[in-house]
Amino acid sequence: MSKVLIHHGVKGQKWGVRRYQNSDGTRTTLGKARSRKLYSPEDRVFISGKVKYDKPLDDSLKKEVDKIIKGGSKILIGDAPGADTRVQDYLASKGYSNVVVYTTDKKVRNNVGNWKVERISGKGYSDEKSIRQQKDIAMTRASTRGLAIMPFDDRPDSAMSLNVQRMNEQGTPVLTYDYERGVWR
Repeated sequence: MSKVLIHHGVKGQKWGVRRYQNSDGTRTTLGKARSRKLYSPEDRVFISGKVKYDKPLDDSLKKEVDKIIKGGSKILIGDAPGADTRVQDYLASKGYSNVVVYTTDKKVRNNVGNWKVERISGKGYSDEKSIRQQKDIAMTRASTRGLAIMPFDDRPDSAMSLNVQRMNEQGTPVLTYDYERGVWR
């Protein structure tokens, strides 16, 4: 009987390198020190989260979003149910207007604050996952900072993990919040 070693990391990732680690062993931009700097009006913050996130934002998340608001940063957010809508609810309750909602649909699924809408074409793709992924790619490219609301042990091929990976690849600092454990990474 042969023993098989299976690698559960990110595709193309070197063996022994953690998901949030560069190939030379240094931490990626997920570290607190770099991604917790003050926000500014020049920042475009891509806030993304799990569709399964179905509770109001906890105090720790509210404090981070308040920092983004205080900095006057532009917030880029999707129109999905779950975390996107919960963050939209909070932004609307604060009366924050520097928000752009991204969608791939003709009719926006959720735009709580009636903010500006950026429609992303899904032409050339037939399945819903690929079409929605085009929206995430566009938001990643437009961002200068990221805030991901996701469990740390999320599947490597999940939309959230792919968003974090894309931001890391383009050098965009990302702050992640594990909503299941209530901790920052």
